[in-house]
Amino acid sequence: MKPYVPVSGVVNVRERCHHSLPDCFSIFPISFVPKGPCNGVRCGRFAHCVDGAGCCYEGYEGDANRECVALPKDRCADVRCGYNARCSDGVCVCEAGFEGDPYSHCRQIPDRCANVRCGYNARCSDGVCVCEDGFEGDPNIQCNRVADPCVNVRCGYNARCQNGTCYCEPGYDGDPNYECRLVGSG
Repeated sequence: MKPYVPVSGVVNVRERCHHSLPDCFSIFPISFVPKGPCNGVRCGRFAHCVDGAGCCYEGYEGDANRECVALPKDRCADVRCGYNARCSDGVCVCEAGFEGDPYSHCRQIPDRCANVRCGYNARCSDGVCVCEDGFEGDPNIQCNRVADPCVNVRCGYNARCQNGTCYCEPGYDGDPNYECRLVGSG
């Protein structure tokens, strides 16, 4: 048993701290009652008083006034992972950009576009050439800008072209190739 040192700093050698019980108390007749922040504070199991408040012992968590429980064991503490791998919640996984057996060796995923040459306005995606957005054609040779389907389309008054077809503007009706009139204007 460790000697009990009251907060006041006065030591009574006949008082002892019993850590197996919720708080400290004298095992002999009380000759001195400490007046400190922990006087009268009762803590739950696996807890003790610090500056007037209950605190769980190291390695425990929870409500120090009721009961502290042991922290879960680190699930990766005893797990051995291979090269370029790490433990996640007790299981080995390859690091980002690596593949293989995470318990022995993970290898870097090869760049599937390293030796691929694409045409103009094209790019490599996972080893295959594709045209850039807004372009079409053979991505291995050349991709050309997608032509605006409305370039050679003439719409009537109060109409607009969309995807090569004329439409009356909202609130208008009629023949969009000739003229659209305000709805209800006769």
